[in-house]
Amino acid sequence: MNTVTGDGVGIEADFNAATFLTLSTAIELPEMPKRNLADRILDEILALRRPRPMVLEFDEHVDTVTVPERMSQEQVLSESDAPTPAVRRQLIVE
Repeated sequence: MNTVTGDGVGIEADFNAATFLTLSTAIELPEMPKRNLADRILDEILALRRPRPMVLEFDEHVDTVTVPERMSQEQVLSESDAPTPAVRRQLIVE
């Protein structure tokens, strides 16, 4: 959300302020030079795209685990067809 209501910010000004919205948060970006604001917005986008660690659990007898792209950790763990064995292993993918 681009804030253009203040004095000296917005169109035809050297400064701007914004609110960066995600699905879960609103990050207030205070008044700053437009170039700095653009850099901060790109930093927030890169942080959203950064891979997050994933924990995979599988039976001891399983040699490999195939995880489809774009599948969340919760989906991998909840969509396992195998019954809960007595011995389980965890693999942390970063």
